[in-house]
Amino acid sequence: MGTRTALWLRHVFRPVWGTSDVSPMSTACLPEHTVYSGPQSAPARRVTLRTLRAKHARGEPLTMVTAYDYPSAVHVDAAGIDMLLVGDSVGMVVHGHDTTLPVTLEDMLLHCRAVSRGARRPLLVGDLPFGSYEASPEMAVRSAVRLLKEGTMDAVKLEGGGGAREAAARAVVAAGVAVMGHCGLLPQSISVLGGFRPQGQSAAEALRVVREARALQDAGCFAVVLECVPPVVAAAATSQLDIPTIGIGAGPHCSGQVLVYHDLLGMMQHPHHAKVTPKFCKQYAAIGTAIQGALQQYREEVAAREFPSAAFSPYRIADEEVAALERALHSDGMQAAAQAVAAAREAHNATYQVLAVVALQCVMAWAHELSHFLAHRRLGVNRALSLISNCPLVVPMATAFRKYHQEHHSHLGVDGWDVDLPTRLEASYICNLAAKLLWTTAYIAVYGLRPIIIKPKPVGMADMVNLALVLGFDAAVLYLAGVKALAYLLLGTLLGGGLHPMAGHLIAEHYMFLKGQETYSYYGPLNALTYNVGFHNEHHDFPQIPHTRLHKLHAIAPEFYSGLAFHTSWSWVTWTFLTDAEVGPWTRVRRRQRGGDPAPALIAEASLAAPASAALPASEPDVVSPEARKAAQVARMPAATAAAAALGKAAAALSPAKQAQASPPCRALAARLAATAAPQNSPASAAKARAARTHLPGAFADVTNVGGSASRARLRAQKAIVA
Repeated sequence: MGTRTALWLRHVFRPVWGTSDVSPMSTACLPEHTVYSGPQSAPARRVTLRTLRAKHARGEPLTMVTAYDYPSAVHVDAAGIDMLLVGDSVGMVVHGHDTTLPVTLEDMLLHCRAVSRGARRPLLVGDLPFGSYEASPEMAVRSAVRLLKEGTMDAVKLEGGGGAREAAARAVVAAGVAVMGHCGLLPQSISVLGGFRPQGQSAAEALRVVREARALQDAGCFAVVLECVPPVVAAAATSQLDIPTIGIGAGPHCSGQVLVYHDLLGMMQHPHHAKVTPKFCKQYAAIGTAIQGALQQYREEVAAREFPSAAFSPYRIADEEVAALERALHSDGMQAAAQAVAAAREAHNATYQVLAVVALQCVMAWAHELSHFLAHRRLGVNRALSLISNCPLVVPMATAFRKYHQEHHSHLGVDGWDVDLPTRLEASYICNLAAKLLWTTAYIAVYGLRPIIIKPKPVGMADMVNLALVLGFDAAVLYLAGVKALAYLLLGTLLGGGLHPMAGHLIAEHYMFLKGQETYSYYGPLNALTYNVGFHNEHHDFPQIPHTRLHKLHAIAPEFYSGLAFHTSWSWVTWTFLTDAEVGPWTRVRRRQRGGDPAPALIAEASLAAPASAALPASEPDVVSPEARKAAQVARMPAATAAAAALGKAAAALSPAKQAQASPPCRALAARLAATAAPQNSPASAAKARAARTHLPGAFADVTNVGGSASRARLRAQKAIVA
């Protein structure tokens, strides 16, 4: 293999010319057919007359779009259109004239240059406007040359195929400029035609169209546009010519088609344009409607001072520079300007504080999801994610929260176990507006300290890893961003778990706003930012279903939740908690754990089916055991459901000795459920199981070692009910 061949292969297999380490003297690498050297990009292969002739010879339809500016040219180029026509219809579509006659050659040059900067692939054709070529062949040549030299077009288009126009086409081709002809409706000749009217509707007119098309071919045109003629006339002209015909309102028998960019996208909604939109144009989109809606929304947001928000005010100035500017303005006597700077700085800081708190509240909701191991099927991945998500909260809490939160679910409201319950000291002293305001502001801090006081747990290796990781993150923030950044995160955590509107769910979930109902759901827009944490009744009934799918659970079984009170505003919850003298830390259901009820497995399964907020028994809450309370709730449920059938199996499995040890409510429940275990294959149960499988695919993570035997039993029971 010779040196010349090797260099040629090196050029062919290099993806982009000029991007590798080739010296400036390496022009010998160019293949023989390349004329010019120098850095080159690698755009898509440019469409030329040879490309068009080859497609036409193969019988492939040609595509052309009329466009007038850089943005539309970019879109046409990206769509792979063969030809782009810069038409004199720009006078009507862009400039708002009633005809194309006012368009000048200077107008066309301006639009041609804009289009050529946006389109690199298609063949670019520029229209010769009215009055730029009719007077003489020399005039036509001068105008065509200007379109190529100054407008950077590849070819020109002119209208008409007889007399002076045919001579003009022949002269332009002879001057070395490619020409596209135009027959049928000639917009530049409307004064003769009597308006924009279809042509070729009589035999004489049709014959004239075919003859003009053939004359343009004989003059050297590479293609002919047929506008607004019957399909049979276009078929006759196409069959008579050896060059392609491009139809616009001429039917399907042409060699290709052309439409105006604005027309085919449905961009123009103005009445003026609507009356001149041609009947033959198909609208492939309704971009004009979208544009109108976007403009109206912009106007409304500006009027309401919603735009620009902080997200669209990206340019920053250091705090030190702001302070220096404020001092300089004061020293120059520009007090109003200095005050405006101070106000803008405070507004800017407040906006970012709100955004940070929203983000941290989302992190807290994510941490709650991870405490149930619902982010991933692997247990280790859930643990790792919970540790990582804990870092922005500044205070280590992931591992401890998981332990205590599992007990909140298994011992809801049980004094000494459920550390979510306020202490009796809190209930006694947090009883007025000032105290409740302080308590609510510091709610997340109280929530974190209460377990350590009420029920401290031994520190394990996971706790130490959690502590080390969070402290390392805090140290990194302190070193890289300073104490202000660390304080910013800490205050964001406190506000995000206190008075922030999204923190209202911490109070909304179990504080009794309606006597007799213990647990409440929230159905409002903020669920979209908090992983559906508002679906709290649903969550307590099925804690192993991810929050992102709890709305589907609600839709499957609305009969269990539609009769319960619910919240629609967390801000209202916080306000009512602060101002209502009947609501406070004391309005929580508090239970004493009782021994002697032999049904931990039964109750673990019962917690799956009974709504956590079902009506409480009429007995004194402190007297009735949690097992009896849950049994009474489940006993009121329809026995034909799949959940009741599963509970019936569990009840029937209890030995007679253990059933004898049970409290009367539990014995009654066991007897009832054992008797109703048969309907588990009823049509209603089958339908509910099918619905659950349809709407909750893969809802249960495959984590068999989660939380000990009780959690495994609960998970198995949930899988049995849904699957």
